Amino acid sequence: MTEINRLRDLTTFMIHCCYTCPKAYECTTEEQCLACWKAQHTGVEEKPDAETTEKLLKEYAL
Repeated sequence: MTEINRLRDLTTFMIHCCYTCPKAYECTTEEQCLACWKAQHTGVEEKPDAETTEKLLKEYAL
């Protein structure tokens, strides 16, 4: 993963996960944020399955 992609993903997760987290002030490093996201099962390490994504998009369109 390139540095730009890593930073983009980090920013995206921070917006989605940290912005509404009542304990966001406890995470002071990137490593703490990653550990918190993994503990909350946010899908940090998971890559979306193309077939599943396609099915979901079709369901949303209906």
